[in-house]
Amino acid sequence: MGAHHPDDFYKAFAIAMLQWQSVEHSLFHLFYRLSDASDIESAGTEYYRRKNFGPKFELVKEYAKSLPEEATVRWHSIKEELARLSDYRNALAHLTAAVDFKEDDSLELVLAPAVFLPKALIKERKKLDAEGCEQLACEFGNLARNIQELVGFLDE
Repeated sequence: MGAHHPDDFYKAFAIAMLQWQSVEHSLFHLFYRLSDASDIESAGTEYYRRKNFGPKFELVKEYAKSLPEEATVRWHSIKEELARLSDYRNALAHLTAAVDFKEDDSLELVLAPAVFLPKALIKERKKLDAEGCEQLACEFGNLARNIQELVGFLDE
């Protein structure tokens, strides 16, 4: 692939992070649907009391134990994707943008690897450059849609 303008990286990075916000928003709606909260404000108070994604995810997993059998297959797939993709979200949030010198002497922005990479990054060896961020944005968006579809299924 040819060299990318630095703006390509920043745009792809921003879109990926915005798509992750959709994932977290969708997860809240799933929690609200599964909880016994009387209204969305009460559900929000309970859910957002947890400051980080991990405790929110654990809360939803606990409530998801009450899912009807026909929804558990969907939830299992979503749960696995949430666990896998949250490593990438953490990488996007915490790794540092750096210049990568390519073989053709061009430069591109990438997220610099850390000493301790998230498991998903090690296993999948995904490069977090502009194209990698674009791919993550698509995966995050698909995950948010899958969660919303589960909420819709439960509302039927």
